[in-house]
Amino acid sequence: MKKITAIEVHTDGASRDNGKKDENDKSLSRGGWAYKIIEKSGEEVLRTVMAGGNEKGTTNNRMEMTAILAAMRMISEKSVPVRLHSDSEIVIKGLTGEYKRSSNEDLWEQLMAEKEKFSDITFEWEKGHIEDNPDNAEVDKLATEMADKLK
Repeated sequence: MKKITAIEVHTDGASRDNGKKDENDKSLSRGGWAYKIIEKSGEEVLRTVMAGGNEKGTTNNRMEMTAILAAMRMISEKSVPVRLHSDSEIVIKGLTGEYKRSSNEDLWEQLMAEKEKFSDITFEWEKGHIEDNPDNAEVDKLATEMADKLK
């Protein structure tokens, strides 16, 4: 069995009716999240795992954060170099210390605690919703489908 030498992760979050409330001030938003984990040995892909979930009464930022947290928790090889990609500039900058976190403190605490478990993890912002990024397109599609399941 070949040894995993690198892990690449792509994540995305989606929200429908983000911030909208009904006449009783109840949130109408429904969100979805998704991740794709690619385990490699050199350039060879050993295994790819995709997963997603959803939640009512949430925001796009919470779903972006949830996708990253779920992916980080799914990775068992914490000593292997990991490159995690997201199209959420706010979340990436929060994870790298370039952004002062002001909301969703519960998720930030969990993300930062999970980040500490990795010996070599980098966070990279990637432009989302573009044709030449099939991994981002896949997680975007799954996150959107997950949000739409809550109609």
